Amino acid sequence: MINGLRELAGGINSGNLTSISFDRPGGRPFVIDPVFRSELERIATRADNEQEAIVVGRLQMGDFSPAALKCRIDTFAGSVLADFGAELRDGVLDAMDQLVMATGTAELQPDGSTVRVLHLSAIESLPEARISTLPTLKRQQGIAPVADIEELLGQLHLTGVIPVLSFASVAELHYGAAQANWGEQRRRDLAEAIRRYLTAPYNEDVAKLWGALKAQAVRAGHPLGSNSQTNDLWICATAIYHDAPLLTANRRHFEGFPGLSLLP
Repeated sequence: MINGLRELAGGINSGNLTSISFDRPGGRPFVIDPVFRSELERIATRADNEQEAIVVGRLQMGDFSPAALKCRIDTFAGSVLADFGAELRDGVLDAMDQLVMATGTAELQPDGSTVRVLHLSAIESLPEARISTLPTLKRQQGIAPVADIEELLGQLHLTGVIPVLSFASVAELHYGAAQANWGEQRRRDLAEAIRRYLTAPYNEDVAKLWGALKAQAVRAGHPLGSNSQTNDLWICATAIYHDAPLLTANRRHFEGFPGLSLLP
């Protein structure tokens, strides 16, 4: 019936039928008019541009007044505005200034990948401050601070630090040896060289962080989102997890990750 009226009048607009009103006994009338149509179109457009998303970044700038409940998450791809319900207020407040993994429904920019607003459904602080694990590993592996600066290719400012290798870096070194068909002596020399460094191993929390960073890097079109950069992303996740600054000759691939600091 409604479609018939609309077609008979040539559509709902200022030059034809302007509105259809349904009166309800004891209640407000239900009106279909251009405002109603615009709102439907807005909701439909919003639905097309929304999807579930995970955002990893540092939680900043919270507004905890009951009428607002907003915050900002700074990621390597830029800042993301987020809002949340009263049930998340305490969790967001506790996580301020920390590296977090935020989950929710994202309103996307017209490019279809950049998050404009995130409606939070859950937020979790990431374990970036578990640096006590490195001293424990240092004792277990018997690693001493750098004494000879030649060990780190002349990096004078690193004298006295504890050098750390990600498990992914160790794997790449062994791959290089196998690919080059090194003999037994060279492999033993490599193993001895690796033992001079602290090795940060794989664990489930590092894997969880890697997954979140991977998803965000893919959405943002960041180089570390590429499958060919899987090991570099493991190195990045390991450094963030242990709150350890990263020494790399490829700064371009790592710059901008929240929670990651690069050595000069």
